[in-house]
Amino acid sequence: MGHLTAPRAALGATLVALLAELLSPSPLVAFYLVAVASAALIGAGFFAYLSAVDEPTSPRIAALALIGLAGGMVMAEAAMRFPQLLDARAPDGPGMLVLLAVVAAGVSLLSELPSLPGRLPRPAASALRELLSR
Repeated sequence: MGHLTAPRAALGATLVALLAELLSPSPLVAFYLVAVASAALIGAGFFAYLSAVDEPTSPRIAALALIGLAGGMVMAEAAMRFPQLLDARAPDGPGMLVLLAVVAAGVSLLSELPSLPGRLPRPAASALRELLSR
């Protein structure tokens, strides 16, 4: 946990968007913070893409898809939620898309878990392979 990875950055960005919609004093401040979170999600998505191209494993590709999905949900929520930025009333609370984006970014953290080997080698099979390789 010593370095920043794409799923960690995506989770942080979606949490910023969630907190912006929960705690911001005005819709304009909330929109600004959600726009900054969207930019961070675009960066995290690019970082996940580079990671998936470097080593195309299933967890990295799944993380790329989930981070892209989270970024799309945050941007769609911003587009639907803030059409009247100069309105005096603040929106009621976080929208469903931001909550789903936080869940998607959280699930993308599962890609950082060490993977289990597909098949465990059996001692008898390794001895047979050694005899056949001679």
